[in-house]
Amino acid sequence: MPKEGRALEITSFELVEILPIGNYAYVTSRFKASLVKGEEMTMLSGSTVKLYEHQPNGEWKVKSHMFVRE
Repeated sequence: MPKEGRALEITSFELVEILPIGNYAYVTSRFKASLVKGEEMTMLSGSTVKLYEHQPNGEWKVKSHMFVRE
């Protein structure tokens, strides 16, 4: 649960690549967001990498999620 007076808003999201490899898929993206703490606003940007695993029931589940601020 976020602390009182804090909010994160994703202002842009760009899907860069989806790379399937067998029962796994890597998904890379870029994002921009604003983080508000009380009266202060900080702009954030960065990249993400998610690793998905294909499940026997057909669903894809996230195995790992990493992000790096730029």
